Amino acid sequence: MPNRPKKLCTYPGCNTLVDGSESKCAVHRTEYKKSLSKKRIRPEYDKWYNTSLWANIRKRKLGEEPLCQECLKYDEYVTANIVDHIIPHKGLWNIFVDYDNLQSLCKSCHDRKTAKEDGTFNKVQYFPTDIRKPNCPVIVVCGPSGAGKSYYVEQNKKDNDLVIDVDLIISELSNLPIYHNTNQYLNLALIQRNEILRNLYRCNNNRVWFITTAAKIKHRNHWRNILKAKVVVMETPVNFCINRIKNDNRRQDVQQTIDRVSKWWINYERSQEDIIIRV
Repeated sequence: MPNRPKKLCTYPGCNTLVDGSESKCAVHRTEYKKSLSKKRIRPEYDKWYNTSLWANIRKRKLGEEPLCQECLKYDEYVTANIVDHIIPHKGLWNIFVDYDNLQSLCKSCHDRKTAKEDGTFNKVQYFPTDIRKPNCPVIVVCGPSGAGKSYYVEQNKKDNDLVIDVDLIISELSNLPIYHNTNQYLNLALIQRNEILRNLYRCNNNRVWFITTAAKIKHRNHWRNILKAKVVVMETPVNFCINRIKNDNRRQDVQQTIDRVSKWWINYERSQEDIIIRV
């Protein structure tokens, strides 16, 4: 029987010829198998959530408890959309179907509870999802380093406004002036930032100003949607940003900061939903 003709490896950009019975070369075949092994294997009990029994239990519970039970503790009236196991069932059927072990939660409270249970709550989350609707207006100010975000906020904020800025949080944590080379505090600062964001649902400030970079639309939309915020983008030209950075005596990592400016503009995507500020 004649051999099948050789063909190109199906991995994008690979020009290696492989036997007709194979789809990938040896190198990319190994990489592909490794990627498959890294994929999360869903436990068997996940199928329980697709049964008619669970559908009926869920419907009954949400009917009896239409409001998030966690939010009610803070006199917040938020519609529940998830039925949660108070004590995680961990694959035990009798706990899974125990009606007294169920509670109605909103997605934010459920995500927070799950993160605490699986140990990811205090891990760095650049874009946390477990944030309730803030109790005050939020303005997200985005742009590259040196764009003038802090100056814009300083010029527009009023008394009793809250400013959330990772650079300021790092300065407070390190007891060093702002913009010093304190990268070792970044993860801790992000955790603290997220906790501030999580508590905005009970804030008493007039407004909240949240300073970030967010070059991509999907990142700005994340903050826009989860914080119910207005988004301002500082479209400050690269040369303006670089000049400001070079002339700012507070900055220690000048070249790294300049590199971040170029990267921001490479990744930047404009959106009609944003308020654009140009210099």
